[in-house]
Amino acid sequence: MKHSIQLIAVLILVVAAGCQSESETQPKTAEAETAGGWSKVSVQDDNVRKAAEAAVRYASKSSGKPVDLVSIDEASQQVVAGMNYSLKLTVKVGGKTQRAEATVWWQAWRPVPFEVTGWSLQSVR
Repeated sequence: MKHSIQLIAVLILVVAAGCQSESETQPKTAEAETAGGWSKVSVQDDNVRKAAEAAVRYASKSSGKPVDLVSIDEASQQVVAGMNYSLKLTVKVGGKTQRAEATVWWQAWRPVPFEVTGWSLQSVR
């Protein structure tokens, strides 16, 4: 009986050690790699569209020129105290097509939930 208990204890230790080393060698999941980081989000997402519209309004106001949204090309999001949206856009400024990158911070509980924290334009050749 004593040998059976020892054998069971040894088997439990071997199995536990095998499980631990196997989990250490397995690749991290995408979720684990992006925790707190940026992840892709659909350009059709309602908040992505609202963030893009806020970015275009911001650009129009700050440049004094009308900026029109042509398309949302890529979008990523990051969970913060709210949500950050990183957007790659195609816009028209004075009839000229340009690429834009915008970062928009969203907090649903604020009176104005979308705040543009970054905006840049690149010419399309």
